[in-house]
Amino acid sequence: MAEMSIPFSVFDIFVYLIPGSLVLFSIALIFWPVHDLRALWSDLNSFGDLRYALYGIALILAYVVGHATAALGSALLEGVIVGRILGYPSKNLFESTPPDGLFRSYRKPYKPEYVDEFKKRFKEFFGRDFGEEDTFMSCYSVVMEKCPTAFSRLSIFIVQYDFARNLAMALLMALPFFLWTGHFQDEPVFAALGLLSALLFFVMLLRYLKFFRHYSDLVFRSFLTYTTPAMRKEQQPSVPRV
Repeated sequence: MAEMSIPFSVFDIFVYLIPGSLVLFSIALIFWPVHDLRALWSDLNSFGDLRYALYGIALILAYVVGHATAALGSALLEGVIVGRILGYPSKNLFESTPPDGLFRSYRKPYKPEYVDEFKKRFKEFFGRDFGEEDTFMSCYSVVMEKCPTAFSRLSIFIVQYDFARNLAMALLMALPFFLWTGHFQDEPVFAALGLLSALLFFVMLLRYLKFFRHYSDLVFRSFLTYTTPAMRKEQQPSVPRV
């Protein structure tokens, strides 16, 4: 069996580490008052070199909590807000009626002539039509195999929308803990952080939706470009004359 390599980058760590750290910190405020957290920092420094092992354990725990936050974000933000309310880009991009409302830029469809051309190329390439999810995955497979430049950009979009979604979920989870600390521990700074978390949650939600739309749009446009007759002709190997 050929050896398989799993792509991994430092961005994958921050996608989970930063949201997980935010959630852990907000929860810690409930169990340790703010003044105790300051004392805890002083106590950790008294451990000498052993404190680095404790820091390592804290980082691992934050990474694990980041994965749990990502799972919740996938279930709530993507499964409910996107899946049941706003709709997936693979559906919205091919709608015939332009949307209204706050998220109209996310739900903005292609122009009718572009949709007609896409459906024509898709049916010519695969020989039949598919449903929304199968259409997207079929186009994605072609782009993955035949369009390396576009696929490398897709990898960047995945990191960007994963980070935006995970951080949005972490901000939403941290919000009640910050408000609790600000109110019951008489720490107005954390009450302000709670309001800031609510604002940043909405901002990161918009960023997530933007990158999610760009990701799907790039898949469909790359597929259409690849399947145009001129592009296919350029990619065919030339036969040397004898």
